[in-house]
Amino acid sequence: SWFNIFFLMLICIIPFSAGFLNHYKHEKLSIIFYSINLIIASLFHFFMLVYAWKKKYVKPYLTDDQYQNAKHRILIPIYFYLAIIPISFFSPDVAIYLFLIPVALHVLPESGNKQISDWDLIVQNSHQLACIGYWTLTDH
Repeated sequence: SWFNIFFLMLICIIPFSAGFLNHYKHEKLSIIFYSINLIIASLFHFFMLVYAWKKKYVKPYLTDDQYQNAKHRILIPIYFYLAIIPISFFSPDVAIYLFLIPVALHVLPESGNKQISDWDLIVQNSHQLACIGYWTLTDH
């Protein structure tokens, strides 16, 4: 579907926005650009999940609980990326480190969910790759 094409297009822009953020760490514009890139990519990821669920492409492989879990795992980082934008106006240094929170949330397993499915790993990896793209370009 077109969701996948636009999603992959946005994923291809992440290295550019991560490099832009790396070169202009203390500039609000670079933080906002990176955040917006992650927000839109995450929204297309969410739309693909909903579309696949409604068309029953993933229904035999996902239970209702796994579907709800996947939706939350995609939407929660969007809230952090949205919060980073106004924070960048007050403290760009703090805003940059806030990009690590969604990664940390995906690394930690859900409470009561000892077994992680392949679908959960796909959802986790998409957000981790976006943040890893930035951290591999930075000079720590």
